[in-house]
Amino acid sequence: MIKGVLFDLDNTLIDFGKMKRMSVEAAVDAMIDAGLDMERDDAIRKLYELYERRGIEYQHIFDDFLKEVLGCIDYKILGNAIAVYRKTKLAYLEPFPHVTPTLTKLSKIGIKLGVVSDAPRLQA
Repeated sequence: MIKGVLFDLDNTLIDFGKMKRMSVEAAVDAMIDAGLDMERDDAIRKLYELYERRGIEYQHIFDDFLKEVLGCIDYKILGNAIAVYRKTKLAYLEPFPHVTPTLTKLSKIGIKLGVVSDAPRLQA
């Protein structure tokens, strides 16, 4: 008899891809609003190139991005990017369809539930 079920969080319970995409796009818009002189699509493409090299959860992505495109960190642009990225990430941190009722049903029949993740500790 099954007594418990463990779930991964990203792309199992929540749509990590959508959350990441929306957060990156919003951060790019915020950087442009703060003075970054770069085409939106070019900035998005550059960020994803950095994610490919550093890892999708790399914590200093905007620092590295600004160093590469500006040669230094503009803290006004950086601050805007981080603030908007985090706000957007929280807004899109929602479960896939049918996740909530499924978890509720499992819990009601006595199945213990848990979440595991390979995300960095500070992001989990």
